[in-house]
Amino acid sequence: MKTAKILVAGANGLNGRAFLSELSNASIPARAIVRNKNHTANLANETTEIVHADLQDIDSLMTAFEGIESAYIVTAIQPNCVQLFSNFFTAAKESGVKHVIKLSGLGAAPDSTSKILRQHYQSDQLLINSGLNYTVIQPNSFFQNIFWQKKSIRVKNRFGISMGDASQSLVDIRDVAEVTCQILKNNIHRNKVYQLTGPEALTYHDIAAHFSEKLQRPIKYRPISPSYAKQEMLAGGVPAWNANALTEIQETFASSDFSFITDNIIKILGKAPKRFPEFLEDYKVAFN
Repeated sequence: MKTAKILVAGANGLNGRAFLSELSNASIPARAIVRNKNHTANLANETTEIVHADLQDIDSLMTAFEGIESAYIVTAIQPNCVQLFSNFFTAAKESGVKHVIKLSGLGAAPDSTSKILRQHYQSDQLLINSGLNYTVIQPNSFFQNIFWQKKSIRVKNRFGISMGDASQSLVDIRDVAEVTCQILKNNIHRNKVYQLTGPEALTYHDIAAHFSEKLQRPIKYRPISPSYAKQEMLAGGVPAWNANALTEIQETFASSDFSFITDNIIKILGKAPKRFPEFLEDYKVAFN
């Protein structure tokens, strides 16, 4: 098996793809774990090798880790994700991996009102206490999550989210990926936890105003109740566990406890994180 510098688990998600793009831009070789063979064609490039493995199968992970020195993991939300992280850390340690980077979430805590953030805390602690060199990245929610609303914005000129009037220091996934690449390159970032936020706290009324200005038509934000949001997810085919977990975390975000701003992106990248209008300029075609 071809040697690669970093193993990437969760390669098919938005964060995994953004990180692979950063690695490719930096000419850093990567090996991407993919469970579904049908999702490999648009991941492969000159710097990315594809390996089929399953986070539920430690033996397949041991094969994926052959020749690997560093690893990165992000997973989709699911009931057993703590066990999946544990399997990955076990395989990494047994393979002699020197550094594991984990994508967590801002607000990860044992007493969070969000199941997702409690899971993140549990898996963060597993890594921190594993004996592996680690870096835990805890970003706030992403600008890119607004893509879930693109059809409503495009067709109805409005969107609904159960955030009320709360503000949140949202961050661009691309900044998180760039930070992750810098963490990989420099050993000073080992055995640290970084909270990552955007440069300002925005309400969704603010976001609607940015949309209106950029798209040059009125876009309205309509706060919706958590129960309505959950019903919409279930009607759209989201599994019950996921719908419950997403409703919980949205209610947690709506507390406005996620409006604080950190300077870690500036410290690591030497530049300010992207603002929402910059994100919207790059992706406005998706909403037209």
